[in-house]
Amino acid sequence: MSYWRNRLYFVKNTYSTILGLVFLLIGIPILYSIYNNSTFMLIYGSNSRTSDDLFFDSVLALSLTILGLYFLITAFLAPTDAGYDAAVENHIPAYELFDYALEKLGLDETEVQEIDPVVLGGYEFIGADKFKQGRDGKWRSNVYEIVMLLFTQNELHAYTVRFMTTEDLFLGEGTDTYFYKDIVSVSTASTSEKVVTSNGFFGFFRRERYVNSEAFKLTTKGGTSITVHIRDTSYAEQSVKAMRALLREKKQA
Repeated sequence: MSYWRNRLYFVKNTYSTILGLVFLLIGIPILYSIYNNSTFMLIYGSNSRTSDDLFFDSVLALSLTILGLYFLITAFLAPTDAGYDAAVENHIPAYELFDYALEKLGLDETEVQEIDPVVLGGYEFIGADKFKQGRDGKWRSNVYEIVMLLFTQNELHAYTVRFMTTEDLFLGEGTDTYFYKDIVSVSTASTSEKVVTSNGFFGFFRRERYVNSEAFKLTTKGGTSITVHIRDTSYAEQSVKAMRALLREKKQA
């Protein structure tokens, strides 16, 4: 996963290309005129422009040109919504995640044969410092969480891992085990969280808003639960149906 490209994803906006072209169209002609002005001075030794004027023009033109290039590079190199999602999802391949989960849970592959493992993942907003609403209307952040659920004869096992998407930072992992008879419900639902989407300028113009997303939730009799945001709602709903069928079977046995 390219962390610097992921950082560009949060910098890029709808106006990046337009701003880049505008700054270049202003900066380059000024640079050209300064060059011609300097050539005129070298040949004829006089000019209506003073050295201070030329210095100011040069700084302005270079700044505009650099800004223009920055916005254009950002626009062309930053991943799309789909590209960012793919990079994040493929950061930990499924086979590696499965091996990690088995190792952390102390299980053998032959023990988790009741139904296929379920992998749920999505962007977390609490603890993240970068946010962006994509062209598809969905919010993304720079913190991603994955939960893998494994099913043995009598228990459901969960392995959770969380990581940053804009830097090489592992935020932690955890394991949980639940007896089927103690699980009250598994479901998907819409959630809304209040997050700071922009810190503004030196603390001014701080921007907060509610971010809507979909989440999977598992609840037990004791009130404990697993909650994880999900990107692929159709897969999550199919997985919930399979888990409910397994729970009914186990509780009726």
